[in-house]
Amino acid sequence: AARIKPPPGGIMRAQVMPPIRVIETRKAVRLTEPEPNVFLYDFGQLFGGWVRLRVKGPAGTKIAIKYSGRVYEDSGLIDKRRHEPPKATDYYVLKGDPDGEVYEPRFTYHPVNYVQIEGAPDELAIEDVDGCVVHTDEDLSGEFECSDDLVNKIHRNVLWTLKNGLFGMPLDCLHREHWAWTDPATITGSLYPRKHMPTFWTKWLRDIVDSQREDGLVPHVCPVYLGASFDAAWGGNYPILVWYLYRYYDDEHLVSEHYEGMKSCTDYMEAISEDLIITSGLYGDHMLPGDEPGSEEFVSSETPRELVWTGYLYRAAAVISLAAELLGKADDVERYTRLAKDVAAAFNARWLDADRHVYAGGSQTAQIFPLALNIVPEADRQGVIDCLIESITGQYENHHHTGNTGATCLIDKLTDLGHGDVLWKIVTNTTYPGWGFMVDQGATTIWESWSLDAECGNAESMIMWATIDEFFYNDLAGIRGPDYYGMDSITPGFGKIEIRPLVPDELDHARASIKTVRGIVSSAWQRTGDGLILEVGIPANATASVTLPTMGLKNVGIAESGNDVWASGEFVAGTEGISGAGESTNGVTFAIGSGTYRFEMTDG
Repeated sequence: AARIKPPPGGIMRAQVMPPIRVIETRKAVRLTEPEPNVFLYDFGQLFGGWVRLRVKGPAGTKIAIKYSGRVYEDSGLIDKRRHEPPKATDYYVLKGDPDGEVYEPRFTYHPVNYVQIEGAPDELAIEDVDGCVVHTDEDLSGEFECSDDLVNKIHRNVLWTLKNGLFGMPLDCLHREHWAWTDPATITGSLYPRKHMPTFWTKWLRDIVDSQREDGLVPHVCPVYLGASFDAAWGGNYPILVWYLYRYYDDEHLVSEHYEGMKSCTDYMEAISEDLIITSGLYGDHMLPGDEPGSEEFVSSETPRELVWTGYLYRAAAVISLAAELLGKADDVERYTRLAKDVAAAFNARWLDADRHVYAGGSQTAQIFPLALNIVPEADRQGVIDCLIESITGQYENHHHTGNTGATCLIDKLTDLGHGDVLWKIVTNTTYPGWGFMVDQGATTIWESWSLDAECGNAESMIMWATIDEFFYNDLAGIRGPDYYGMDSITPGFGKIEIRPLVPDELDHARASIKTVRGIVSSAWQRTGDGLILEVGIPANATASVTLPTMGLKNVGIAESGNDVWASGEFVAGTEGISGAGESTNGVTFAIGSGTYRFEMTDG
């Protein structure tokens, strides 16, 4: 019998972001018949969506359409170990139309790489089965490309993972729960591919507000599903995300709209702390690599969870002080500036070994996190950096050994610390653990874990580690973006742009473009026989500082479109659009206005 249920509550609002729709269709690259009347379609790429069938047969014929990201090597049938079969299966009963009929589901989505069709009257040709790629129809313009095939493949895998995570919220994975986790890696993995998605983030921030409790707690999944569980490294990202989006889109309204919620979240974290150290939560530095594939730790045994949680309290307090200053709230500026200072002092008192210049026993996350937060005392800073680099290059042989917080901080900060070459080695390493290892194992997306252990059910597409794209845009192409964890000099909305490419010895060229609220920003560099060519595009109503790395050249000369602009260690004035130049730690830096420029650097 029908029952009357209460309505869900809340406020019905107009949808502010683009809809979820079929974005493209793909054909299978291979068709096999592993068992009689069981047909397997291999699409060669893992994507979110479904298939569209064109079929003809007797009325009442029941067809099962099963989806998976992998197949069993022995049988050639779909691998069910990551999915409960009913949840990754569509059924269609033919109505018997003599002219044939077309079927596709509309209110679901699946992980589509291999599709197994059972019960069809006859084999369906590849032409009769379309793979429908489905996600929120966001603006995914912008590009990155370089001379290293492995890096290009990692970037391609990031883009597919991003598409697989855009379903009205930053979806964690296609294979299990379809939830939007508030952890730093899921958030930055969605931000760092540098796509122009302001309405997407506006909508999800409203989901967070709707999920926030009256006492300020922000759940670790929003929209809330798992109940009001809290982890400062998850829900504590709410104020940090709002501030990042303000910096990226120059939307002050976001800050004013969310200010009270941001402040309430920060106050909640302070309230649950003990002497400004947060001692309760869930995960901390999540998914630490093990010694071999399949031995990853869900919760890091090397970095204290309390250290991670307390670091997010510091960052949240620092953000509120900045937001209060922006909005002219003087009392809050004073209160949260003091709170941030006190949390930093408590953090250092608890975990910094001033005699050894190391945090919490020396784990990579315990070093890079306070460095990213910029709370390491100056006297200890170099020792902490040395400990970190020795761990990466020595103990772990050019591999990272962090969970999600540590990884995002490494990507954010290693180049700024003067060790972009170390991050390059991490990224291009094809042994476990790492992004290159995933590619070497045949991945077409970014995995949940650093290995794909079928028995443990790790997802084959998870946005958590897509954070690596920031290294490609921010460092290799040099289009600097806002800093998620610490301070930077970027003007909100890219009003003043900084282009400062990293040029690894192994790379011959790199290029990228991003869409901003002011227009397209582009950067492309190419090695020449004895120097470098750097081409940049700066949109109207913006200025930029552009740094050419001198790469050890002794007598640097630089021309722009044939006109000398740097010679004998001095700026040569007179070229339109270039107002000045000077030497910096990273090379020669020019101040320019909007327009396109072609800098050519030579030796002598």
